[in-house]
Amino acid sequence: MAERIESLDWEAIHAEIESLQLSADPVEEQLGLATLGHAKRKHLTQISSLVGHLLSNSLLPNSPNHCTVELGSGKAQLSYWMIEQCSDASYLLVDRQGVRGKYDKRALKVCFHFLDSS
Repeated sequence: MAERIESLDWEAIHAEIESLQLSADPVEEQLGLATLGHAKRKHLTQISSLVGHLLSNSLLPNSPNHCTVELGSGKAQLSYWMIEQCSDASYLLVDRQGVRGKYDKRALKVCFHFLDSS
């Protein structure tokens, strides 16, 4: 297996990979704050692009008939920004621990449903 991986033409593979960074308005507003450190800014930029890609591919409909299930939701930061963008849909977050941070506590106040698998 290692020989097959080493024999790949990595330059040709990299040339074919397209990098496309999209954005989501609510996250971009947060990114405009001057108080964000480098790590938080990088994380929010990634989340903004993820939400932007979900929206551009019609994978995040803003419909009461739609439910997004996030497995391994962690601190629920991605889900928090998805609901900021599409608040009419339902969200089910599944994680092995309960509420762990700032975003999941905010989410509980909004309209998320948590399923603690412990």
